[in-house]
Formats: sequence, C-alpha cells, structure tokens
Amino acid sequence: MFRYYFTYEDQLPAGMGFSLFGTRHLVTLLLVGILVVTIIIVYRGGTESKRQNIRYSIAGVLVGLELFRQIYLSAAGVWTPKILPLDLCGWGLILVAIDAVHPSKFTRESFYALTWWAALAAEVFPNWTAYPILNEWVLQSIIIHALLIAYCLMIFFAGEYRPNVHNLWRVVLFLIVLVPATMMINGLLKTNFLFLSVGSPGSPLAPIQTMTGTWYIPTLIGLVSILWVILYVPWSIHKRKDE
Repeated sequence: MFRYYFTYEDQLPAGMGFSLFGTRHLVTLLLVGILVVTIIIVYRGGTESKRQNIRYSIAGVLVGLELFRQIYLSAAGVWTPKILPLDLCGWGLILVAIDAVHPSKFTRESFYALTWWAALAAEVFPNWTAYPILNEWVLQSIIIHALLIAYCLMIFFAGEYRPNVHNLWRVVLFLIVLVPATMMINGLLKTNFLFLSVGSPGSPLAPIQTMTGTWYIPTLIGLVSILWVILYVPWSIHKRKDE
C-alpha cells in the first residue's frame, strides 16, 4: 500500500494513478470540502487572538510542506525545476505567508481574484492523477490547495475583507509583471508554470488550447476577465445597496 509513498512521478510504474472524478477523487473532494468548511466555521467563531493563530498555523503548514518537498526531492536526486512554486497556487502560498504576518489590500484582493478559485480548480482538475492516492506528493498537493481555499474564504466569510473592484488594479499590475516573466522562465527551464505553454491535461485548458491555437494566451486573459466580472458584479451591487 505504501510501497510508492515517496516515489516521484517520473519513477512510478504505469497504471498507478487514479481516475479523474472516480471514487477516490470524489471522496477526496468531499473531505476537502469538510476541511474547508470546518476551518471557516472555527475561524469565524474565534477571537482575534485565535484567528491570528489560525492564520499563522495555516501559513506555517503551507511553508513547511513546500520546504519539505523541495528539500526531500533534492536530497533524493529527483528534483526538477518544474516543482518550483511558480504556478498560481505557488504564488498563493507565498502571499498567504506574507498575509499572515502583514495583511494588505494586495494580498487579500489577490486571494479573491486569483488564489481561491485557482486552488479549487486544482482540486477539481488535478494534474497529479498519475500518482496513487497514498503518495506523499499527492497528499501534500491536496492539503496545500485545501488550505489555500480555506485561508482565502475564511477571511471573507469572517467579514475581515470585502472584495473591491477598485483594488483589482493591484492584481492586474502583479499579473502584468508575472505573466511575461513566467513565459521567459518557461522558455529557459522548459517548464509549464501557469499552464502558459500547455493546457493541463484533463482540465478545460486542454480543449481550450486545442481550439484556440496561437490565441491560447489571449483567450486565457479573456476568460479570466469574464470570471472577474462574474466574481465582482455581486459585490459592486451589494456595495451600491449599502450606500
């Protein structure tokens, strides 16, 4: 059962993985949902001191898991540049670590505009299905993305921050720098951070890339823009009613 627990993807025999939306995947999603809801409820009901401890704890677990992955795979001689935390959720992890110590409009707007739905998409359309469920790197991925979702949503449900379209420019500026830099890194390291080179197999990005071809990246920009409209319109309407 645990024979391949620490085995990295490139060293796994064929046929060891699990199917997308199969029983194991669906059970995992259910457990993730329970964990996220539990954290939100506990956080909402906590004192400011308890909330701060929860933020510190989640940030500590996220950073600890990521450091363990980098160090272990390096020591095992199977480290590759593609495991660097330079995808959207990797940046989300970094922002959580910053926010736990020094929250800002940028970190919290980024959580709403980027992190929570990116982490949710990763859980729903995982790119780690080649692994068996009982594998360290699968469990880490599941836990990391679940904690990212929980951290983002607990702040909003606790009323500590209200998404504001007028703060979205901070996130846009971040992406204006991040996307071109990531494209350069992908070219140099032969990686696929942010899925800018290839759409993740099994996710909606794969058929989108097939249909759009050279217009893949502009299409992604358009889709994110549409998603932002969907995410921010309710908040804008609610704000006007309050005024």
